[in-house]
Amino acid sequence: MHRPGIADLCFLDLPAGESCIQKALDDGSEFTHARTILQGGNRLNLAESGGIGSDPIFPGLTGSFPCGTIGPMPETVILHGHPFEAEYIEDSAEWALGFDWRFAEWRCRDALVDHGAQTLYTGQRYDPSKVELVRGGWKHDHCAICWWTLWETEDPESGTGYTDGIDWLCVECYEKLVLPRLTERD
Repeated sequence: MHRPGIADLCFLDLPAGESCIQKALDDGSEFTHARTILQGGNRLNLAESGGIGSDPIFPGLTGSFPCGTIGPMPETVILHGHPFEAEYIEDSAEWALGFDWRFAEWRCRDALVDHGAQTLYTGQRYDPSKVELVRGGWKHDHCAICWWTLWETEDPESGTGYTDGIDWLCVECYEKLVLPRLTERD
């Protein structure tokens, strides 16, 4: 099962003082990316943290976004220079142990396109009269733990990772979080 990524609700224009996390919980969303609550305040300001392009997950974002904090600041783990809630990262690393990961260069893969919506093509049956198969149409993936973008590039930080054939882990998450747990098991 593929783990969902970032709760988009954290970047909605919420009324002042409304917690994006509480909004996500109220709406029944699963909040799996806690970096936004680890900024030490009620607003995440990308201009203060490096501005446009400083966020590997949302490189085009700028400005302030409402994001409340809930209770004391949780323990954090730093990945790609950004803090993540340690409990979430630990749970995700444990989840990753259930798969066989192999190192690979990320390459564009085929995609099924239906009215603009894309799905990774993995050999499943489809109706060509309704869905278009686009060779090389799947242009990126995200690390299943930290949501780092993996894409076809010569940069090893973004162009290589570990895959189980469907999902991907960035090198940093695999080597910092998964590999030590695998070594402990042996």
